[in-house]
Amino acid sequence: MIGKTFAAIDDSGIVTGYMTFSNAQIEGSNLPETITKTLPRYPVSAFRMGKLAVDSRFQGMDVGSWLLKKALQRALDVSKSVGIFAVVVDALDEKAKDFYLRYGFIPMVDHPLTLYLPLATIRQAR
Repeated sequence: MIGKTFAAIDDSGIVTGYMTFSNAQIEGSNLPETITKTLPRYPVSAFRMGKLAVDSRFQGMDVGSWLLKKALQRALDVSKSVGIFAVVVDALDEKAKDFYLRYGFIPMVDHPLTLYLPLATIRQAR
């Protein structure tokens, strides 16, 4: 995976967290039938957030939420020039999955730790 990494840096220059983005595709078989009815039969483009991590010294201080909001905004910005169906994340574990679920991400049908959030949902929340 070729990705681009962005860091969150506090006022004193300490990296508090980071996120990595890349292109991705979602196979229709990983989505509910109610959604695949409205999509083409080939894999659809997505914006993958390959990593979202917060330094342990800054966990519980909303750095992860801030990073996620920045990532969703970046996905919206990219979608102005490139077709994107959703933002995709791979949760490290159930705790990380719960974090994404709180923001409306939906688990893939056959991959419960891989979640997606349709761009239409992100736009509606803005």
